[in-house]
Amino acid sequence: EGEIRGNWAQNYNSWKNFKIGEIIFIKYEDLLNDSFNTFTRIIEFISKLYKKKSLLLKVDAERIKKCIDLTNFENLKKIEKNSDFTEKVRSNVMFFNKGKTKQWVNKIEKEILNEIENKFSNEMKELNYI
Repeated sequence: EGEIRGNWAQNYNSWKNFKIGEIIFIKYEDLLNDSFNTFTRIIEFISKLYKKKSLLLKVDAERIKKCIDLTNFENLKKIEKNSDFTEKVRSNVMFFNKGKTKQWVNKIEKEILNEIENKFSNEMKELNYI
């Protein structure tokens, strides 16, 4: 069943097909599996945008490594626990929960998983989820 805001595939495709210029997609899995290169891609992308305004962002390996260390999942979880974190939906549910990928696969019935994969197979294949 759909929602007013659309389903996952509609959301993804709306961004993919939004023609305002060059775009990049960053998946959570990219950040976990290849943090340094993913951060570098982001900086290079933003740098292209700023070149149009005569500004240049420099890719600095040491600063990227420091950003990765500061924003690792466990650090963010500690910040949430020790501060007023406004993204938290409910006080008893942590925004930074487990920080793992594909944890949902073992939590839903196989029949429902098959339904999801059938309904969103094009997008899931495109994003290398299946």
